[in-house]
Amino acid sequence: MSYRRPIWLYAVSAATAMGLVLIPIDVISGVDTQLGSSGISPAHFFGTDHLGRDISFRTLVAVRNLIIPSCISAVVCVVVGLLFALSGLVSWVRMVLDPVGVCFRSIPTLILVLLMCSLTTGDATIIAAVVGPTVGVNLSAELGGRIAHLLRIDFVNASLNHGISPIKVILYHIIWVQCFDLLACYTVRAIGALIVTESALSYIGGFGIAEPQPSLGNMISLEIGNLDGNILAWAVPATALILIIITLKYYSNWLAITNSPQYGAKHTANILPNYHSSGN
Repeated sequence: MSYRRPIWLYAVSAATAMGLVLIPIDVISGVDTQLGSSGISPAHFFGTDHLGRDISFRTLVAVRNLIIPSCISAVVCVVVGLLFALSGLVSWVRMVLDPVGVCFRSIPTLILVLLMCSLTTGDATIIAAVVGPTVGVNLSAELGGRIAHLLRIDFVNASLNHGISPIKVILYHIIWVQCFDLLACYTVRAIGALIVTESALSYIGGFGIAEPQPSLGNMISLEIGNLDGNILAWAVPATALILIIITLKYYSNWLAITNSPQYGAKHTANILPNYHSSGN
């Protein structure tokens, strides 16, 4: 099969993220009010905030603090998307899950997040657990369409007739071969939705990552109203947030292009002859 995916890129990204999470970081010891709102210096690349904390260091820690919630949002999105999409193969399961999907699609994500946060601690993991399913139900619609297309062209029946077990057909030939890039696309979207939602709520205050732990949202909120402070104290995390969202949006759009109907039809046409000729 000539179609290749950048698995190495995903592996390196996952290893880097896990390495950042495992590094112990003390966010309390950096407080030095005598250096409050100082400008750029060799010791502080972007200066300090009003409490004398290094802006560049706290921005990196803020990005690090989003890794675990982003992973939770992505995993929940994929699980919900697969669960709802594959439920279409079993009529009674579909009847049970369809109303749940309608609720997630009809209620705005922010309303669901605020409702759940008001009933719980409202930390970043709770936000991720709510954002993930809202993106996952949209994923399930596209996955369901992809699976329906494979059923129409007798891809599944042909696979079963070649002696392939139903589990392998579903897990490998459908999910991995045919739907991997679709899953990757919505994984990126779930991460982006989590970062935007958490940053907005931590900026407002009360939910998400709270002080003394930094988040891009609460860093902007603490410093943007300080007219006599260091402008970089809020400009740097704001720029970091914009760059992260643009990068995720660009990557998501690229993955969406690879999942366009024209690309999908060509990809399936290339796979089927190789699949049948190899006797898999």
